[in-house]
Amino acid sequence: MADTNGPSNTGMMQNRPDLTDNQANQSLSNIICNTEEHSHVENQQMLPNLGSSEDTGSQENNAPASKKRQLNMDELFPVKKTATGCISILREKDDKPTNFGLSCNQSCVYCKLEESMNPKWKESLKTEFEKEYFKNIKTYLHNNRDHLPPIEKIFTFTQFFPLEETKVSDIEGFEFPEHGDLTHWANSGVLLLNTVLTVYKKPKSHYGIGWEKLTTRIIELVSEKCNNVVFMLWGKEAQSKQTLIKNPNEHLILCAYHPSYRGGTYFLGCKHFSQANKYLVAHEKEGIEW
Repeated sequence: MADTNGPSNTGMMQNRPDLTDNQANQSLSNIICNTEEHSHVENQQMLPNLGSSEDTGSQENNAPASKKRQLNMDELFPVKKTATGCISILREKDDKPTNFGLSCNQSCVYCKLEESMNPKWKESLKTEFEKEYFKNIKTYLHNNRDHLPPIEKIFTFTQFFPLEETKVSDIEGFEFPEHGDLTHWANSGVLLLNTVLTVYKKPKSHYGIGWEKLTTRIIELVSEKCNNVVFMLWGKEAQSKQTLIKNPNEHLILCAYHPSYRGGTYFLGCKHFSQANKYLVAHEKEGIEW
């Protein structure tokens, strides 16, 4: 269909009877090429100049448009990933971080998670903080902040006594009483330790992010550095940790059904609390007021 807005290129050639067929076709080809080139130049001029300030479209710069190119995103915004997976965009000139997604700063509690530990516990576990699994924990929590307990309370269990003063270790089995406060247990030297230290909405939701490796190391250190500790292993999961106790003959290991199993009917009567106190007193330690 002919263009109704103006004469076609073919029509322009038909008005030149002095041209042969070959000359007409060559001229038509030149007109089409010139039209496309003109359109290309116009499009180049419409694009924003993304180069440096020296390449901006000033009148003083007479370089042909065909020599300018559009910079890609990697050239425009160099991205640096930190060891914990936090992202910062750095300006080339002043190297100052700007906000992009989950950016970090010096006060980031997630990137400095280990700082919330008691200093003595931190010293005992310092080699763990450089391992890849612990960095993965920080990255995961950094990107998934809707968890319990809050970030500042994850290592609360380290605030009551040094690791070397652990008297009782209750692994994966403790149940909060109705009043919900076990501070007096912790103040007496009872280490209440779950295998996984955070959760989201439902139990075991944070299994596999790395906590198991840290708590495994804690159990090993307690068995290595402490004397005459009572290990209470309630339930199959807790009892699977028994192999982590390096020198079992120097400690008391008590196993029972988990208190929640079948309403606690199998747990009642195990007399673990009285056995623990008897063992502690026999080794010149003060018993626990359960």
